[in-house]
Amino acid sequence: MARILLTGDEGKIPKRIDNYVIYKLDDALIIRANSGFTSSELKNHPKYANCRKNASEFGKISKTGKAIRILLADLLPKENNLALVNQLTKKLRALLDFDLIHAKGERILQEALLHTNARTALRFYDFNPNGIFYLTNKENDLYVGFEASSCKQNDNSVGMRWHTMHFDFETLTGVVNSEVWQIKLLQSHEIALQLPELKSASHGVTFSILEVQFFRAEEGSLLPDALGLKSVFIVDYTF
Repeated sequence: MARILLTGDEGKIPKRIDNYVIYKLDDALIIRANSGFTSSELKNHPKYANCRKNASEFGKISKTGKAIRILLADLLPKENNLALVNQLTKKLRALLDFDLIHAKGERILQEALLHTNARTALRFYDFNPNGIFYLTNKENDLYVGFEASSCKQNDNSVGMRWHTMHFDFETLTGVVNSEVWQIKLLQSHEIALQLPELKSASHGVTFSILEVQFFRAEEGSLLPDALGLKSVFIVDYTF
C-alpha cells in the first residue's frame, strides 16, 4: 500500500505540494489537485473582468461605510457590531444600482443618490439591525413608533435627538452636528415629530439623522436604556 509522508516547518502539514492543495475537512485530510485561479489571472485575465469590477465597487463601498460609521460612532449601538457593518454594506451596495451614468465597476454612490428611487430606498433606514423603533408617515406628518412588547417595565419615556451629517463621498470625510435630546413621556405607541430644517452643504450630501431610545426614571433622573435597543434612522438627505 502506498504511503504519503507530509512534512513541513515545525511539524505542520503544508497547505500546498506542487499542484496539490491540502486541507482538513472534519476528521479527514483532503488532498486534491489545484483547480483554482491565481492572483495574476484574477488581476489580468478577461474572464475575471466582472470579478474585478465587483471587487472594485465592494472595496469602495466598504471604505465608505467605515467612514460613515466612524462619524456616527457616538450614536450607533455598541452591540452586534458585525451585523450592523454587514447590513450597511449591503444597503450601500444596493444603492449603486441607481447610478445609471457610470459603467459597472466605476459607479458612484453620490450619483446614485440623485435618483428618486434611491431616496425612497434609503429613507427611514435604521443603522441598528436589532432596532425596535420604526418611522411612518401619516397625512404628511412623521411619527416614531414601537411595539408595546418592546418597552421594558421601568421605561417611562422616549428620547429623540436630531443630528445633521455632512458627508463628502469623494474624500470620505464629514462632520456631524447634534441637537439636544427631546424627552417625551410614554402616552402612546406613536409620537409625532417635528422635522428640523435641512440645509445643503457647499459640497457633498447632507443627511438628517434621528436617534431614538427609551429612557427610565431612576433616583430623580432620566437615564437612557440599553444601547442595543436604540434606533438610528436616516430620515432624509439633500445636496
